[in-house]
Amino acid sequence: MKNLHRLALLAIAVFCSFPTVQSKSKPKPIPCSQGTPYRGCPACGTVGDSKHRTLNILKNRDAAVTKPNKIAVQEIRDPANNTGKFTPTKQVWVTGFVASVDPGGLQETCNCKRTDLRDVHINIVADPSEA
Repeated sequence: MKNLHRLALLAIAVFCSFPTVQSKSKPKPIPCSQGTPYRGCPACGTVGDSKHRTLNILKNRDAAVTKPNKIAVQEIRDPANNTGKFTPTKQVWVTGFVASVDPGGLQETCNCKRTDLRDVHINIVADPSEA
């Protein structure tokens, strides 16, 4: 299931571009003015600390992917890739099959804790038999 969550995050990356994050231990704060507000909620959402503000802006990015690297689900599963090969700045195009689309959490800070906006998890697999 952990791999499915990783795959879902990478599938979302297909539709997004990734702004640069400066450091793994202390992300450089990204101004809340960066990104596009959605339904009155700024891209940084409703959180004060710089780490979560940066994560919210990454979740709410809306720029198109420019040059994605084509990969397969099998490559994501390779344990050798757990050492930082996939980062918020990497653009990918994942080839796989959608196993399920599940509702995520409600009232997330990236959505200004609105009850009418909800996270979605798209779980992908390498073969339809894995669904």
